[in-house]
Amino acid sequence: MFDRKRISCAVLSGVLLTLSFPTPSWFFLAWLAMVPLMFSIESCSYRQSFLLGWFAGFVHFTSLLYWIYYVVNHYGKV
Repeated sequence: MFDRKRISCAVLSGVLLTLSFPTPSWFFLAWLAMVPLMFSIESCSYRQSFLLGWFAGFVHFTSLLYWIYYVVNHYGKV
């Protein structure tokens, strides 16, 4: 269904979106983060495009969960 190139482009988009957030503070990556995803969904069906976008969002979401550990340990004194 998907080849490695399309999946790796979706993963790259998710990671680039995470790197554009305040902690790494590479804000310029926000403008470039969607480019790999757009290349990966080119000439795909609607279903495949949705799944690739969902996967990119999932990678972005899971890579942003690092702040929960910091907040709980720093402010919660756990």
